[in-house]
Amino acid sequence: MTTQLAPPTPAAPDPGPAETGAPTGRARHRSAAPPGRRRRWVIGGVLVVVLVLLAGEVGLRLTATPAPATVSATVDAEATVPGAAPTVPWPTVGQAAVAVPALGWSEQSGAETPVPVASMTKLMTALIVLTDHPLSLTSNGPKVTMTAADAADYDGDVAGNDASLPVKAGEVLTERQLLNGLLVRSADNFADVLATWDAGSVPAFVAKMNAGATLLGMDQSHFADPSGVSPDSVSTAADLLKAASTAMADPAFAALVDQTSTSLPMAPDQASFTPLIGQEGVVGVKSGWTTAAGGGDVMALKVPVDGRTEIVLAAVTSQPDPDPLGAAGQADLRMARAVGSALAPRPVVRADQQVAVAAAGGHRIAVVTTGDASFIGLPGQVVSQRVLVTHGLAAGAPAGSSVGVMRVRLGDQTATVGLRTVAAVPRPGLVQRLL
Repeated sequence: MTTQLAPPTPAAPDPGPAETGAPTGRARHRSAAPPGRRRRWVIGGVLVVVLVLLAGEVGLRLTATPAPATVSATVDAEATVPGAAPTVPWPTVGQAAVAVPALGWSEQSGAETPVPVASMTKLMTALIVLTDHPLSLTSNGPKVTMTAADAADYDGDVAGNDASLPVKAGEVLTERQLLNGLLVRSADNFADVLATWDAGSVPAFVAKMNAGATLLGMDQSHFADPSGVSPDSVSTAADLLKAASTAMADPAFAALVDQTSTSLPMAPDQASFTPLIGQEGVVGVKSGWTTAAGGGDVMALKVPVDGRTEIVLAAVTSQPDPDPLGAAGQADLRMARAVGSALAPRPVVRADQQVAVAAAGGHRIAVVTTGDASFIGLPGQVVSQRVLVTHGLAAGAPAGSSVGVMRVRLGDQTATVGLRTVAAVPRPGLVQRLL
């Protein structure tokens, strides 16, 4: 198919003078612009186009969003509680350590070496059993039937003058009853019964004890039996507090060792061997004595501070005759009371404390806290602090704008405090935007 173009339209004839009423030449002269004016029109049009383009470019810059302010912390990641650390009255004999588990604080009397720890070994025995077979505050746990071997073990302990409680073959005792005899009356034969029940044999259970000690960071501890009769069951005061800190975090364990006595079917009214238990605030964790070990004790002291109860732990080893357990208990009580009396609420953050700075457009704006925070602590303790930016700061943000939070921690205590600016974020001007 061929497309045909329409023929051109003929041009209209030029009217003559009679039609226009004016000479032809004058009419043409008036219809044409002078050369100078035509050039001005061209230049003006170019200027208009340039101005329009510039205006568009300026508009793009004026509508661009300014970069938000950047916020940087001005405080260290750690701060120290001011004041002098408590003076601990260390015993003149043996090794000693003290701790406040909830605060993550501990101190020891000096360099330590592993020594026999006698029945304080049973701390680890109970910890392994309760890890494998947890008890609630009201449950008695599984039942364990005594065997002829268990009865013979008791007879052997009596012959060796070891701490023990009577059992007979076929007698049924619960886990709680066995732990009562182990921790309150320090029955060596109950340590063997629990070990065999838990792991199948005493050697297998001892392997668990040493593995557990490794997990707890008890690097200077090694156990040879579940009772501590063997002088090869060794530890240090600081290591024993690592086990005690973990054990006391279990409400069932804490309740077991807070008893002044216990009763069993064949052994009613058995008083605790732990010295000073029953005195105000004293919780008997575990004591021990052998000829090789001397006297030792791990004590917990309940200290009321600012509406809550803190537990102070103390441990001492190798106390001599004539009253090794009494000396160990008194040494623990002096240490625990000295530390407990130093516990107090300590301010760790104050309102309007500058902790960060916001930078924008060459300006620096202080960022401060919106409130206070206090923790129970000891002078010299380290508080961790972290500034978290959770809100962006746009140009022109007013004074008092929220920036984020500051989180602080001391032991198991945590607090979160808000952060705000003290001045408005500057809004960049036109010159700044165009540069």
